[in-house]
Amino acid sequence: MSPPPDSFSEWSYARHREHLVPFRAGEARAEEARGWMDDGTADAWRHRRMVALAGPLVESFPGSEWLTVGDGAYGRDAHHLAALGASVLATDLADELLAEARAAGYVERYGRENAECLSFADGAFDFVLCKEAYHHFPRPPLALYEMLRVARRGVMLVEPNDPTVARSVRELVYRRWKDRLKRLLGRDVSVHRFEETGNYVYALSRSEVEKLALAVGHRHVAFLGLNDSFLPGLGDERADSPGPALRRLKRRLALYDVLVRLGLMQPVLLAAIVFRTEPGPAATDALIRSGWDVVTLPANPYR
Repeated sequence: MSPPPDSFSEWSYARHREHLVPFRAGEARAEEARGWMDDGTADAWRHRRMVALAGPLVESFPGSEWLTVGDGAYGRDAHHLAALGASVLATDLADELLAEARAAGYVERYGRENAECLSFADGAFDFVLCKEAYHHFPRPPLALYEMLRVARRGVMLVEPNDPTVARSVRELVYRRWKDRLKRLLGRDVSVHRFEETGNYVYALSRSEVEKLALAVGHRHVAFLGLNDSFLPGLGDERADSPGPALRRLKRRLALYDVLVRLGLMQPVLLAAIVFRTEPGPAATDALIRSGWDVVTLPANPYR
């Protein structure tokens, strides 16, 4: 199935709506999907540690209203945000699993929303969280600007870190050596990837986020790297009683952490915050204490 050249975005939306159909109640993979609402699994541990990066913002702005986009897997991101103390509305392009999550008490509020054309008024929420969904959108920058439109304070993304961007000669040399080894082993070394749903994996880089922010006059951004890896079997293991998949994952993450400290690779994930207004000293200090790099970009001299 290939999209007509003039309607790629509509084709992409349809593909992503279809993607979650097998996981709905009564469908072939429904029982597997119900495990996504189990907070005790090793896979839930993975997702919690990603959402926990928003902790300094939740703590610094008590009572803030949050929106999650691309959160169709039972509103898992909204659920973990709420556990941190945030008030959250979970949304996705398809809301059938969100309705099931609401019925199960897993999320409180949900809605059906297209991230590239949100129905909310300007500044309707304090913050927007988009975790592991931005890279699925057919026009990701458009979605970011929509999220910024409906956010009073800022937008937080947690996405794959762009593998095409090296920040040091050491990293570039290591990457070339690793690619050469992969070629010898017959493995794919392409930095551009596509997923089965048809989307290009649109990875983030610090420089791109800064340019997207500056283009619309936002000068305050923050960045934090996090290593992660998905392994089959994590959904079947308990986080408090590590099985082989979780033990393997933690060994892999420990290795990645060492390689990052040595300057040989970038973290697998990049968390980025684009603030609409200056975050203020309390939030800035909280972010820095949690490892975030808070950056003030240059002012536009002609504005």
